[in-house]
Amino acid sequence: MLEVKPLQNKTEQETACLKCGVMYAPDYLAYAAYKDGQFVCLCQFKPSSGCGIIKDLKALEDHRDAETLELILRAALSFMDLCGNRCCECRGGELDIDALRLAGFELNEKGHYAISFDKLGCQHKK
Repeated sequence: MLEVKPLQNKTEQETACLKCGVMYAPDYLAYAAYKDGQFVCLCQFKPSSGCGIIKDLKALEDHRDAETLELILRAALSFMDLCGNRCCECRGGELDIDALRLAGFELNEKGHYAISFDKLGCQHKK
């Protein structure tokens, strides 16, 4: 079974970052995905005014699966949508390009992968 959970404890977030080989960013939020109770991937992100930011989207080397990464990515996008963001841009960090493309991200004029929330299938209305 696949589960996506927020990492509310910064020590857990730092440990997940170490497992995936990404730099821990304490000012970012994070989700982790687990398959059959075992950690498999991480997404570090930050809602912000205007566009939200994805810093890292990375799986363990032996558990790379674009569909699992897309699921954790969509959880982060949904949270940013709830926070009032209307778009998301990927900056820096470690990113799985296949999962980003699967979710509908495209290169923008700045050379970053980005998506407008208008493209997403479900949007939260206030």
